[in-house]
Amino acid sequence: MQPMSQYQEIERAIVYDDGQAAREHLEAGRPIYFIRNGQIIKKLPDGREQIVDISDSGVVRIIQDL
Repeated sequence: MQPMSQYQEIERAIVYDDGQAAREHLEAGRPIYFIRNGQIIKKLPDGREQIVDISDSGVVRIIQDL
């Protein structure tokens, strides 16, 4: 059997994601980011969510609190 390519490893991780890493980030006090309905959502450890925009240079701008 040949080793998986990097793309295959990423695809496998997405398909079998159980959310554990996201929970660990939130429990450690760090926000997580994900896409919902084509918008970037920032979820904060206290449960609040914000629609954000992230510039090419990595600057996060809050568009709306949810």
